[in-house]
Amino acid sequence: MAYVGYCINLDRGADRRDVMDAQLARLHLTERYRRFAAVDGNLIGLTGTKLTAGELGCFTSHYQLLRQNRHSAVHLRIIEDDVVLAGCAAQVVDQIVTSATIDDHDVLFTDMALPVDFKFYREARLRYERQIRRPGNGTAPTIQLNFFPYIACTASYLVNRRSIGLICDILGHTLERGASDPIDVVLRGEVAEGKLRAKCLFPFITSVLPGKFANTVARGARDQLLDLAVDLVRHSFFVGCDRSATLGLAEQRLVNPDAGFHGRLFALSLGFMTSDAFQQP
Repeated sequence: MAYVGYCINLDRGADRRDVMDAQLARLHLTERYRRFAAVDGNLIGLTGTKLTAGELGCFTSHYQLLRQNRHSAVHLRIIEDDVVLAGCAAQVVDQIVTSATIDDHDVLFTDMALPVDFKFYREARLRYERQIRRPGNGTAPTIQLNFFPYIACTASYLVNRRSIGLICDILGHTLERGASDPIDVVLRGEVAEGKLRAKCLFPFITSVLPGKFANTVARGARDQLLDLAVDLVRHSFFVGCDRSATLGLAEQRLVNPDAGFHGRLFALSLGFMTSDAFQQP
């Protein structure tokens, strides 16, 4: 076996666990993934941290999983319990770990949070439409994968077995000093400084399920519609995106009948700037 998979799940997250178990069974992946009991808040008693209980629980959960597998003879496939897998996800991961692709990276993310940047959205849209060919005759789509720079999120990733110790050390030292940033921000900083080789596969072979589960690491009260809007855009770049259902949910939940002058103008402008009609200056 070229890799072992883990799904991070809180003991009190039975609803998420049931959804994930059903998904893995449907994709015939039950034997490939093991449940890893997540750390619930700051139960291990860390001091000096500026993180919320949810952020700290997420950080330490990933760290503990990696530390327990520090000397693994195989690569690690780690997902959180609100992830949806594309039908081709297992095949793509198998190809990555049996080719030279994984050797060129310490971490490969298969999904990530997106920047609020219309240029990124335009580039992602163009790539998505170019890299996925849907024959329309019932046969499987043809997917060409490449990479985007890593932005944020630890929902789904693959760890090179030779790099597990390196990542453990980075996360462990951060926790010892008193972590002030969430785990994904720490990893992004290490990548930016050239200390960690990480990118994100695109199109995404995993995704979040928009509106399905509440964010468990949010800082304070969050606007659920804002979360939904961000997740819908992110999900739109998922290999397995149901476009009709995704657009229908957006039209149902995100319509703003009270949008004023700027609201309507911004919507039209962003639509134009991410379209084929827009010419990059």
